[in-house]
Amino acid sequence: LKYQYSEKKQEAGEYPAGSKHFEVQTQDQFSNPNSVSEDVTIDILSQSPGPWEISYTSNPWNAIPSKQVVISTDTYSVIFYYRDEKASRIYTTEPDSWTITASAPPLKGWTSGSDRIYINPSFITQLYLLSDPQTIVAGTPSDVISVETRDAYDNRSPTSENTGVTLYSDSGGDYYFSTSSDTLTGDEPEISSGPVYVVIPKDSYSLDFYYRDNKVGNPMITADPDPAWGIATQTHTVVANVPRQVVFLSSPTKFVADTASDEIIIQTRDYWDNPANVTEDTSFAL
Repeated sequence: LKYQYSEKKQEAGEYPAGSKHFEVQTQDQFSNPNSVSEDVTIDILSQSPGPWEISYTSNPWNAIPSKQVVISTDTYSVIFYYRDEKASRIYTTEPDSWTITASAPPLKGWTSGSDRIYINPSFITQLYLLSDPQTIVAGTPSDVISVETRDAYDNRSPTSENTGVTLYSDSGGDYYFSTSSDTLTGDEPEISSGPVYVVIPKDSYSLDFYYRDNKVGNPMITADPDPAWGIATQTHTVVANVPRQVVFLSSPTKFVADTASDEIIIQTRDYWDNPANVTEDTSFAL
């Protein structure tokens, strides 16, 4: 099995043409081409988790569901095209190429053939927030959140230049974004609240940042890129911090001497005015 394109390279999702094809060839023990005496079905396997597919022709592309090709009687080769949506080059925990294998039926006793192909990410079409939604305590920084540039097939795809991204939230209170969690601590952070402009460096595909929100709720954060790519959104849960103050909920009231007032309600709140439950029975001097 040999991939004919000298660079052994395609883009994710590409419908290959021309020399970008594999050729399966039957050979004798001395590597000479040797014709088969009957039709032989060859199984094509890929190391890629896919989705991937093969076709006898590039145009039109007719995917072969069985992922098998046939070497016809009195011939010694067959050509097929390979298409893969999973990039092999970016994921550091995976190979930088996929191995493609051609195997004859076991009863033939033939040695399988293999070759490799590099599948590069396609062009960037979207941003993706990699981290899971979090439960964040009001007034404290979140765990790290990663925003990534990806192609249409969800492969990480590096930027070709420094790329700006605006981070913002629909929170009803003060919120903050920063690439350092240290700047998001304390009762009153030194940085300004509101949207923040960050940059994903050239030849990179990700940026880490942190989020802080002073308002209890379910804010949705958004990463909005300068280029016309798809935005990324994610909803987090913000819960109250520890109680730091007591407030009266009821309005001032007038009542006749020696009679009971209307109900007066007090509430414990955190520093940022969110209702905050006490963790044990708590007495107050009135």
